Amino acid sequence: MKEYEVTITIFRESCFTDTIEAESEVDAEDVAQQRYWDDEYSMETRNTSETVDETYIAEEIIEECPECGEPEDECICVYDVDGNVIYDEED
Repeated sequence: MKEYEVTITIFRESCFTDTIEAESEVDAEDVAQQRYWDDEYSMETRNTSETVDETYIAEEIIEECPECGEPEDECICVYDVDGNVIYDEED
């Protein structure tokens, strides 16, 4: 069986409200943003989040020959009796 590296991207969306005392709407939004980045909304985010999109991208993991750089199943390296690669093989 082959091995694959799969990149998984999950896009989630969350919508909830908070009551904030502030001098203005801009100040209230700033407080809400700071609370979000301080993880004060982690429970609300988890409770209200839903997946809106997802992608999965798989790429086969191909092991390369350290000598020639070809995929191991296509390697054409020839070795001498001591295990050294023969670069210029004579016919």
